[in-house]
Amino acid sequence: MRSRAIQKFHLAAVLLGVGLMTAVPAAGAAELGAMSAADIRALQQRLTDAQCYAGPVDGTASEATQAALKRCPSMDPVLAIETGMHTAGINRVGVDRECRLLATGSDDKTVRLWSLPEGRLIRTLRPPIGPGSHGKVYAVASRRTAR
Repeated sequence: MRSRAIQKFHLAAVLLGVGLMTAVPAAGAAELGAMSAADIRALQQRLTDAQCYAGPVDGTASEATQAALKRCPSMDPVLAIETGMHTAGINRVGVDRECRLLATGSDDKTVRLWSLPEGRLIRTLRPPIGPGSHGKVYAVASRRTAR
């Protein structure tokens, strides 16, 4: 039961957070010709996994790869230190029907699930992010289901 509640919060929080994002071109999009074949192949695979690219994963700097970079959110990895808490303002708070789970969405571009009443962090969700406000979480919600 508890696992299903966490999954519902996870889905609602990620959908709401991602729904507010817009596509951001990758920082290295203009430098595609300067990348090695292995790096282009890895980028093409990440673009394919993100469903932005349907061409061959062959390591060549093609027009299709360049177009996918413009359509898709940044594919560059973002390193973050896990602090165990939000590091920016919390925009929204949501609680499940039984008041056992709390979800918080923040400008630090994370959604965190907490166990109540002890306030223990259960999981940190990191939706796709980009520069500036892209990826900030402005809403969280729980989905009520009939018993």
